Amino acid sequence: MKKILPLFAILFCFTSASAQINYSNSYDIAESADNAVSIFKKDSLIFTVSLGLCGLINSFRSCTGILCTNLAGEEQWRIAIDSASLTSANAVMITDDYLYLALQSQGVTYQGPQIFKVDFFGNLIDSADILEEDDFKVYGLHKVENGFKLYVGKADEAPEIYGALVYLNEDYEQASLQRYTFEGMLEFIPVTMVELGDEGSNIIIVYVGMDELYRTMMIRLDTAGNVLWTYPMLGENTPTSNNIKISHIPDQGFYVNFEVGDMWDFENPPKAKFAKFSEDGNLAWSRELNFNLEERGIRTSFLTSNQEIVGVGGAFVDSLPGLHGYINRHDLEGNLLWERIIVETAFSTNFFNFVNGGIELDNNDLIFCGYLTDDSSGTPGLRTNTWLVRTTPDGCLDVDDCDNLTPTEEVALLEQKDFILYPNPADAYITVDAENFLNQDEWDIRIFNASGQLEVEVQVSAFPHQINTQNLAAGFYFLELKNKKGGRKMLKFVRG
Repeated sequence: MKKILPLFAILFCFTSASAQINYSNSYDIAESADNAVSIFKKDSLIFTVSLGLCGLINSFRSCTGILCTNLAGEEQWRIAIDSASLTSANAVMITDDYLYLALQSQGVTYQGPQIFKVDFFGNLIDSADILEEDDFKVYGLHKVENGFKLYVGKADEAPEIYGALVYLNEDYEQASLQRYTFEGMLEFIPVTMVELGDEGSNIIIVYVGMDELYRTMMIRLDTAGNVLWTYPMLGENTPTSNNIKISHIPDQGFYVNFEVGDMWDFENPPKAKFAKFSEDGNLAWSRELNFNLEERGIRTSFLTSNQEIVGVGGAFVDSLPGLHGYINRHDLEGNLLWERIIVETAFSTNFFNFVNGGIELDNNDLIFCGYLTDDSSGTPGLRTNTWLVRTTPDGCLDVDDCDNLTPTEEVALLEQKDFILYPNPADAYITVDAENFLNQDEWDIRIFNASGQLEVEVQVSAFPHQINTQNLAAGFYFLELKNKKGGRKMLKFVRG
């Protein structure tokens, strides 16, 4: 295979050289609902790994999809690994010859994971059950000499709660397991890690203490899995979401993107933050991302070749409908260099679009992967596809008019107090009220589910107004208010 791959790469290099530089494309990997969570580059190929639902969206049969494109965003091949679910973007790795994925068996959430080996032509070469015990979740996968290195956590409701470093041989058989256990934990949730080679690794976990409160801890392990030090992320720098990403620069320290605040406090949504920790895990500084956007979140981040950090996620902007891709760039002192909103208007429905990961190319262009609401396929029920976006190093899709992709300065936000809804969580009914809002113009109210599907649409000319939610399934919803004068507000609620 090593003799074939260079010719394969040269062909794609020639293809991409004559194509457009920047693009925003939709891909239906598993003929289902796709959510791209990992992205890799190999020569002139881009590999995207998605968590999805195989078949129709209402079948709820999990699968993991892999998409291969060239640098021009032209699809080369795609495969779906059925009945296996990706639980962490860190449990995917690429070597000179293969992609490796550690996935959970579908149907039993915490059943022991499996490993899958895929070549660069889209062939599933090998798969095997890994780990002798059930109830493990894998959140880190690395190829080492004569085998593999796994970072795992014992899931909640398991007989024991702990994390572990596991070594497998080339036949995927367990060679060693080193536990790291902490007292007073009711639940152990690994969220992100950075591999440090001969120096071990740093991981970040979210755990539930005996008082049933969530806390976050950074842990330094040596190569054998022994704990060298721990650092509790306390006070205003306590992440409250699993959207955490850690990066490392030797001799400088660790850089972490995270969110603080209660995700269910709709009056005061979480704030995205950016922090630096020393090599010993001590907090050097913490920055809050700027306030130009009404609400935005950073799902992950990555280092560029000139040691700047690009963060990716999603944002609501009051002048634009829905959730959109959000990217920003910081220097190593936490100073914001730029931020962009990526708006995809080519598809008939674009209500929920966000990015989950990114990479830098050799010419410093950026490629992002994520999730796009797209019902242009013509197949009923298929609304969410993998989203692949290539921009300039400044995050621009249109190099001649980049400022138009950053509408944050001209957006006039409505005050959060203008509209409220209650109760939240909702039961049979939900009430929308216009607190401190005297203008009784006619408003269109639309309720969308988490997949971007329209569930309820009514017109209202007076507040408070009660809406029947008995026919809504339990879950997370967005309520949009719009009037003919351009006023708009987005609220969120849970149907219990």
